[in-house]
Amino acid sequence: MIELKLPEIKSLPRGDLPVKMLNNIRKPKPIPDAWQSIIMIILILAVQLFLSLTAELFLSYLAVDFVLTDFVISALGNAIVIWLLLQKISSPRVAGLFQPKLQRAAPYLGTLLLFAGFLMLQALVNSHLWSLFQQSFTDYLEVFSPLMEHNIFISFLFMVIIFPLLEEIIYRGIILEGLLLNHGRNFALLFSALIFGLIHMIIIQIIPAFFSGLLLGWLYLKYRSLLLVFFAHAVNNAASLTSYQLINFTEIPEMEIALQYQLLLIFGGLILLGLGYKICRADILKQDRHPEKTS
Repeated sequence: MIELKLPEIKSLPRGDLPVKMLNNIRKPKPIPDAWQSIIMIILILAVQLFLSLTAELFLSYLAVDFVLTDFVISALGNAIVIWLLLQKISSPRVAGLFQPKLQRAAPYLGTLLLFAGFLMLQALVNSHLWSLFQQSFTDYLEVFSPLMEHNIFISFLFMVIIFPLLEEIIYRGIILEGLLLNHGRNFALLFSALIFGLIHMIIIQIIPAFFSGLLLGWLYLKYRSLLLVFFAHAVNNAASLTSYQLINFTEIPEMEIALQYQLLLIFGGLILLGLGYKICRADILKQDRHPEKTS
């Protein structure tokens, strides 16, 4: 019997594979891209609608605090979608959501000044929007007045802590990060801000939310810190909650801001924005020169 010896076939290391074969090996795309981001938002709205209808069906005969229920449903809808998405995202990316932990004062001081200036300019813009879109303003009051006038501690817990945290995980930690990996920096910043604006749905909120989304997105791209943008979002919502407690909003559409106050809002807002930007930029440049001192 003749014994045939076949030559031993060794598997080639990946580096020795032909370029054409390497190009045909497709890596899974990070999620979400632009279309997946839109589907995400639809999913969030669908989950919240389902939870709202279910709650209305089962709790309508009970003495239940429906304002608190609305808070819980909105937060729960976001949390469910976050949980579903985290199952599809790579472990290193999930682990890095809250890294780095910024322990320097400069980013927070710069962010505080940025949003103080932004809120001054936003107050001026809002006064004109509310006069132009009075029906939208009425819709806004119908939706948010019960939430704002609810128990102040519950309102603070949800509007200043829970909602900013969940929304920053979704819109900056997942959507902006996914768009950045798939489409590049400029598109990611603009598209994520547009989605953040549109999800607010009421006309007088869409424009301010779009610009706040740009500012939050810029901060995230510069520092890659969800903790910092959560802080900024919390400051923004705390200012809104406080202003509602101090101002009679039903009179705002008829109010006219005197020219000197408009100028004060414009120049004061621009000065604070400039100071905040200068502090953040100086901190970022220092961080780039000394990357070992990032905490």
